[in-house]
Amino acid sequence: MKTTKSILVLLSATLLFTACKKQEPTPPAGVVGLSSNIYTVTPAAWGLSGLNGQEAAFITDTWLNDPINDGVEVFVSGYPDGKWMGMPASNLVQTGDYVEYLYSNQQIEIVYDGTPSPGINLYIKVVVIPPAIMKQHPNTNWKDYDQVEALIEAQKGSSN
Repeated sequence: MKTTKSILVLLSATLLFTACKKQEPTPPAGVVGLSSNIYTVTPAAWGLSGLNGQEAAFITDTWLNDPINDGVEVFVSGYPDGKWMGMPASNLVQTGDYVEYLYSNQQIEIVYDGTPSPGINLYIKVVVIPPAIMKQHPNTNWKDYDQVEALIEAQKGSSN
């Protein structure tokens, strides 16, 4: 009887440890390569961040799923179809202003250093770049939206 119990315990332990494999992170449904979203930061969205009295606005989205492994680049424009500038950027709304971002755990904090805070909508384009894409394109300047956009368009063309 003791032998049977010992065998059952050993068998149970073996099943327990072989059935619990670590799963590799997977991208959100439909996200295979580069992906991007555009967010609008309205004048009412700004509030003091506590960092030297700078203004901040927050973008939170579960789509921004893996801050450790995915690269994230953030671009800004004063117009929804305007020229996208990589952040940090300066002289965006007024001479001498400065806008940058901080990224942590599905949240992007847009920090604006200028007085007063922007009285116009700012458009923020967030691009998630999986590590495999970065490795495939080592010479890409990820802060240059024209280069990033070319890869997004090439990806769209190859998926059609």
